[in-house]
Amino acid sequence: MTDDAGMFSEQHEVLYTNEDYRFTCTDNAIYATCLGWPEGASKTKTMGRLYAKGISSVTMLGSDEQLSWNLSREGLEIPIPRKNYVSMRLFTKSPVTRVFHENNSGNY
Repeated sequence: MTDDAGMFSEQHEVLYTNEDYRFTCTDNAIYATCLGWPEGASKTKTMGRLYAKGISSVTMLGSDEQLSWNLSREGLEIPIPRKNYVSMRLFTKSPVTRVFHENNSGNY
Protein backbone atom coordinates (compact mmCIF):
# COMPACT_ATOMS: atom_id res chain seq x y z
CA MET A 1 0.00 0.00 0.00
CA THR A 2 1.34 3.44 -0.88
CA ASP A 3 0.54 7.00 0.15
CA ASP A 4 0.27 8.10 -3.48
CA ALA A 5 -2.74 10.20 -4.33
CA GLY A 6 -4.87 9.02 -7.18
CA MET A 7 -8.10 9.72 -8.94
CA PHE A 8 -10.13 7.38 -6.77
CA SER A 9 -8.14 7.61 -3.55
CA GLU A 10 -8.66 11.29 -2.74
CA GLN A 11 -11.93 12.30 -1.18
CA HIS A 12 -12.14 16.08 -0.95
CA GLU A 13 -15.46 17.65 -0.15
CA VAL A 14 -16.26 20.54 -2.45
CA LEU A 15 -18.40 23.29 -0.97
CA TYR A 16 -20.27 25.21 -3.64
CA THR A 17 -21.52 28.75 -3.06
CA ASN A 18 -24.03 31.09 -4.63
CA GLU A 19 -21.25 32.26 -6.96
CA ASP A 20 -20.96 28.83 -8.59
CA TYR A 21 -23.06 28.20 -11.70
CA ARG A 22 -23.42 25.37 -14.17
CA PHE A 23 -24.76 25.97 -17.67
CA THR A 24 -26.30 23.99 -20.49
CA CYS A 25 -28.06 25.23 -23.60
CA THR A 26 -30.38 24.51 -26.51
CA ASP A 27 -30.80 26.52 -29.71
CA ASN A 28 -32.05 29.70 -28.09
CA ALA A 29 -32.13 28.95 -24.36
CA ILE A 30 -29.44 28.85 -21.72
CA TYR A 31 -30.17 26.98 -18.50
CA ALA A 32 -28.19 28.28 -15.54
CA THR A 33 -28.19 26.44 -12.23
CA CYS A 34 -26.82 28.22 -9.18
CA LEU A 35 -25.17 25.66 -6.89
CA GLY A 36 -25.90 27.67 -3.74
CA TRP A 37 -29.15 29.58 -3.23
CA PRO A 38 -28.40 33.31 -3.65
CA GLU A 39 -29.68 35.80 -1.11
CA GLY A 40 -31.23 38.95 -2.51
CA ALA A 41 -29.93 38.88 -6.07
CA SER A 42 -28.04 36.53 -8.32
CA LYS A 43 -25.29 37.93 -10.52
CA THR A 44 -23.47 35.75 -13.00
CA LYS A 45 -20.49 37.42 -14.65
CA THR A 46 -20.38 34.74 -17.35
CA MET A 47 -23.56 36.13 -18.88
CA GLY A 48 -21.89 39.51 -19.44
CA ARG A 49 -20.64 38.24 -22.80
CA LEU A 50 -24.28 38.10 -23.95
CA TYR A 51 -24.57 41.88 -23.52
CA ALA A 52 -24.04 42.70 -27.20
CA LYS A 53 -26.36 39.89 -28.39
CA GLY A 54 -29.08 40.42 -25.83
CA ILE A 55 -31.39 38.30 -23.75
CA SER A 56 -35.08 38.44 -24.54
CA SER A 57 -36.45 36.90 -21.33
CA VAL A 58 -35.49 35.23 -18.06
CA THR A 59 -37.67 32.72 -16.23
CA MET A 60 -37.29 30.51 -13.19
CA LEU A 61 -38.17 26.91 -13.92
CA GLY A 62 -41.22 25.93 -11.92
CA SER A 63 -42.37 29.51 -11.36
CA ASP A 64 -44.98 31.69 -13.05
CA GLU A 65 -43.54 34.77 -11.33
CA GLN A 66 -42.38 37.61 -13.58
CA LEU A 67 -38.72 38.39 -12.91
CA SER A 68 -37.08 41.74 -13.31
CA TRP A 69 -33.48 41.45 -14.52
CA ASN A 70 -30.63 43.59 -15.77
CA LEU A 71 -27.97 42.58 -18.30
CA SER A 72 -24.79 44.66 -18.45
CA ARG A 73 -21.19 44.11 -19.50
CA GLU A 74 -20.52 43.12 -15.87
CA GLY A 75 -23.03 40.26 -15.98
CA LEU A 76 -26.67 39.32 -15.57
CA GLU A 77 -28.32 40.36 -12.31
CA ILE A 78 -31.64 38.87 -11.24
CA PRO A 79 -33.50 39.64 -8.00
CA ILE A 80 -34.25 36.18 -6.65
CA PRO A 81 -37.73 35.27 -5.38
CA ARG A 82 -38.06 33.91 -1.84
CA LYS A 83 -39.10 30.47 -3.04
CA ASN A 84 -36.31 28.09 -4.04
CA TYR A 85 -36.25 26.92 -7.65
CA VAL A 86 -33.78 24.62 -9.28
CA SER A 87 -32.70 26.53 -12.39
CA MET A 88 -33.30 29.63 -14.44
CA ARG A 89 -33.86 29.74 -18.17
CA LEU A 90 -32.58 32.61 -20.32
CA PHE A 91 -33.86 33.05 -23.84
CA THR A 92 -31.41 34.72 -26.18
CA LYS A 93 -32.08 36.80 -29.28
CA SER A 94 -29.70 34.74 -31.40
CA PRO A 95 -28.61 31.09 -31.30
CA VAL A 96 -26.65 30.35 -28.14
CA THR A 97 -23.86 28.44 -29.87
CA ARG A 98 -23.05 31.48 -31.99
CA VAL A 99 -22.85 33.73 -28.94
CA PHE A 100 -20.36 31.53 -27.13
CA HIS A 101 -18.22 30.55 -30.12
CA GLU A 102 -17.68 34.18 -31.20
CA ASN A 103 -15.57 34.68 -28.06
CA ASN A 104 -12.05 33.94 -29.29
CA SER A 105 -10.41 34.22 -25.88
CA GLY A 106 -11.04 30.55 -25.14
CA ASN A 107 -12.73 31.44 -21.85
CA TYR A 108 -16.15 29.86 -21.60
